[in-house]
Amino acid sequence: MFLVFSVDYQHSETKVTPLMIASGRGFVTYVEQLLALEADPHIKAGNGWTARDWAAKFDQQEVIALLETHM
Repeated sequence: MFLVFSVDYQHSETKVTPLMIASGRGFVTYVEQLLALEADPHIKAGNGWTARDWAAKFDQQEVIALLETHM
């Protein structure tokens, strides 16, 4: 049995996506993979932040540059 989830899945309460988590943590490889799967960097979490905002909050400069090339 396979479970299928959207690459843009949003947590039911926080509306955070996998791309936002990976961006804030500085997981460059995961961010690249999610973007390759067409994750949407424009989605906003419940607090109004995009993946780029999460990366900026935690000073993830490499991720910020990567996201900006996809926006």
